[in-house]
Amino acid sequence: GGLKMALGALPCMIERRSGHLIHISSFAVPTKQPRFTGYAASKSALDAAFQSIAGEVAHKGVYTTSVSMPLVETKMVVSKGHSYDHVTMLTIDQACEYVEHAIVTKQREVIDAPSRFLALLYFFWPSLIVALNSIVYRMEGEQPPDASEEDGAADRDGERPAAKRPRTTNAAGRKARTGRGLMSVLTWMMWFFSRLELVLAIRCGVPWIV
Repeated sequence: GGLKMALGALPCMIERRSGHLIHISSFAVPTKQPRFTGYAASKSALDAAFQSIAGEVAHKGVYTTSVSMPLVETKMVVSKGHSYDHVTMLTIDQACEYVEHAIVTKQREVIDAPSRFLALLYFFWPSLIVALNSIVYRMEGEQPPDASEEDGAADRDGERPAAKRPRTTNAAGRKARTGRGLMSVLTWMMWFFSRLELVLAIRCGVPWIV
């Protein structure tokens, strides 16, 4: 649907030699996020289409941009089976700033600093990013969508409901606490660099961090 709409709008843009196609993509594409398989596949396909179209229409005054949007505080991230409470998300206003930045600068790609860094790491060392994503995936925990809220909360805490909870050793408890601590550190780092990039690159226009 998105590609059909873009191709339908292109002739008018080419005729007046002015236009800008913007695709709201996802950070899941450059960072290879687990849990986003179908979503990332559809976003990646349109990203590739826009990258190909860009070379065909650039000399005709038409621009294309993909905005690799981080998670935003919307109903889309609300799930009975999984929680993103540990992830710092953008507000709707902050997300709009990324789109505004794309409109004003006409950059081919707008992506937050943490996602760009992880994409660069994946280019040179794919197995490292896969290993990191595997660790995060296992630490997040998940429940079927029809599971009870108590079950979901217990799973996110690395525990099971009282009726099903096996006896755990001190080592297992330490491992769970270490995992939660590591998740907190990763979350803080992502938040810090994302907000640094938002302030310096998006709001202040510092070119080196974009």
